[in-house]
Amino acid sequence: SPFLDWGWVGGRLSKLLVVHLPSLLTKLRVWNDESEILGGGGPSAWALQLFSQYNFDPDSRPLFTVPVTVGYCRGINRVHALLRRHSAAGAPITIKPFVVLTSKGDDVLNGDETMIHAHAIGPNRTLIELNYARHDVFASADNEVVHAALAYLRTWLKSQHFA
Repeated sequence: SPFLDWGWVGGRLSKLLVVHLPSLLTKLRVWNDESEILGGGGPSAWALQLFSQYNFDPDSRPLFTVPVTVGYCRGINRVHALLRRHSAAGAPITIKPFVVLTSKGDDVLNGDETMIHAHAIGPNRTLIELNYARHDVFASADNEVVHAALAYLRTWLKSQHFA
């Protein structure tokens, strides 16, 4: 799913629509789970930029956009609702330690919302916010940001006796 929240999906109205319309229009039989909200097939600017930086095997991840279906949105909305119910009941998803790395510069997710929603996962959490990292903090354009993210992760792994 899109992690813990829909993030920057085009503003509050777009977020409201993506949360409520898929279920409503499925109940009304206007859409079904295979209906495409956003079609895919064109080149992905994000993936192409990442490819130009890291030159990975294009068979390992798509360089084109993929469709966003009603079923995908409904599934994400169900998980988000479950996380909110668990959080409201004070029932963690796990008591195991976990780390959340976010970025103030994320153009996909809202880092502040991700940090807030991470509380629903469990109490043994470490929240780290990077300035100016990409959405995938380990694939940021600036090597210093990538090294900082790896250093934070390494320190956390050692503090938990995982490394």
